[in-house]
Amino acid sequence: ALAFLRSAWARRPAAPAVASPPATWLIPLLIVSAAFAVRLIPILLVPDCLGGDDARFHNILAGSILNDRRLADSWLPFASLPVAYPQGAHVLIAFLADITGLPVHQAFNSLTPTLGALTAGMIYLIAETIFRSNRSAAWASACYAFLPLWGSLDYHRWGGVPNALAMFMACLLLYVILHGLTASGEKRQLPLLAAALLGVTILTSLSHDDMVEL
Repeated sequence: ALAFLRSAWARRPAAPAVASPPATWLIPLLIVSAAFAVRLIPILLVPDCLGGDDARFHNILAGSILNDRRLADSWLPFASLPVAYPQGAHVLIAFLADITGLPVHQAFNSLTPTLGALTAGMIYLIAETIFRSNRSAAWASACYAFLPLWGSLDYHRWGGVPNALAMFMACLLLYVILHGLTASGEKRQLPLLAAALLGVTILTSLSHDDMVEL
């Protein structure tokens, strides 16, 4: 995949070295803001919603981490079973709940609009880097922000905050790789940073079984 990206990158037309006018960033800012607002509406309508489907066990893990000040090693008092799930995202949720004073489920829900907006912004940057077109980048960002359900608009319904975090980290990973492919000197360390971000993505999203398969 990296070899393909390097080959495609080498065939890109050179772009003139001109600074982007401030107006160029107005459209992506509007897209990111709208993406945040659309995902915030259901949270404002039902502020005490515990979330659906996966959100319940994510909140249990985050609450256990917050109360015990360490990673959870069991599902007690709900079940006498060990925890076989990476807890990176749950540490983030517990941290946000701790520093803001919000209940765990509200800290959890606040990440849905935040990560959705950040991912829409990252997709704009990726598309602009590849296509060298602000218009193409805006369409790509808007398509992610407002069209798909699973993997975008539907995170709040099924409680997929760890998946949303992984989506953002994967986009950040790709963006760093794209800039690292043609870097020189010390900037060649960027792909190493990208590899580290991939590790974070795995820890925050995948189960231990998936990691073994990888």
